[in-house]
Amino acid sequence: MDKRFIKKQMDHVIKTYTEQSFSLPLTKDEENQLLQKIVDQVQQQGFENLQDILHDIIYPFFTNQDE
Repeated sequence: MDKRFIKKQMDHVIKTYTEQSFSLPLTKDEENQLLQKIVDQVQQQGFENLQDILHDIIYPFFTNQDE
């Protein structure tokens, strides 16, 4: 699995939620936690569900909603 591709897609989705084009409002630890959650879900559900997985994990993070 190409984590660089997933990270790039993750950055794109985060920018849509934060409307920031210069840098991501995440600490390195938060970024790694989100990336690991996404990778785990992709391994369970399949790569074809990547966009849904990205939004399902990132949206609650930025809206402070519990899973």
